[in-house]
Amino acid sequence: MFVFSHFRYCCSSLELWAMLDLARIPIGIFSRDDASCYEWLTRFLRSIPEVKDVRPVYISRDGLADILCEATCCDLAILYHTKNRGRINITDVTDSLYDKELELLFQVLGRQGVMVLIDDLEHGGQEDKIRILTHQPKIRTLAQDLVLITAQEKESYSGNATGSHLSHIEGMLRHLRDIIRARGKRKYLKRIFGLSLASLLSLMLACRVVPGMKPVIFNLLLQSTETQAALSKMRSPGNRAVRRFPAFLCVIRSGIQCGAILG
Repeated sequence: MFVFSHFRYCCSSLELWAMLDLARIPIGIFSRDDASCYEWLTRFLRSIPEVKDVRPVYISRDGLADILCEATCCDLAILYHTKNRGRINITDVTDSLYDKELELLFQVLGRQGVMVLIDDLEHGGQEDKIRILTHQPKIRTLAQDLVLITAQEKESYSGNATGSHLSHIEGMLRHLRDIIRARGKRKYLKRIFGLSLASLLSLMLACRVVPGMKPVIFNLLLQSTETQAALSKMRSPGNRAVRRFPAFLCVIRSGIQCGAILG
């Protein structure tokens, strides 16, 4: 039957996508500077298992259309700026470089999908961060975080120094990695829910199209020992939502068995 063939396809796709790690995300680095300026950042991002791809995007004078195209291919955008240009002029100031670009990234990806990173600074402490956010408030409004990296910290990450500079940049990069992983988990949840919804809709369609099918399907699901074990895991109060998905997949897999029997 077509309904059960479609249902089996949805369920098998669900499990396959889960095995292929849905949490991996593409990241875009948007900047008016050459990719060689942030090669260290690209190298770091590619070392994170949750990162699917890193896309360097050069921002030209009239390149808003290109930014829009690239942003739609990313789950996270990092707006990169180097102090070697002379000033920290991201937005809200005279001759700011990224007014329209930052707003466009925000419109496409939302605040949680945008970060601003500035490196080659002389100082990069909390006071400097507060000062920049005070004078350029759109950064706080349009991006989830501002990351500051000094020139010494950048060199220490390249293996040319040790000590406090290395310790600080490692802390900042751990923070960046945590943000990426959180973004990946949201993507995982969104796709899992979307695919499971398609499977459930297939079941509902079968119940409506075939007379007497509803009690047969749900009796098979509920009587399955695999389903009962999965439901027991899902009821566990100590489980977090993300950890319940293996159990949820067991329930969906029981649906495949129903389709095999009834199809």
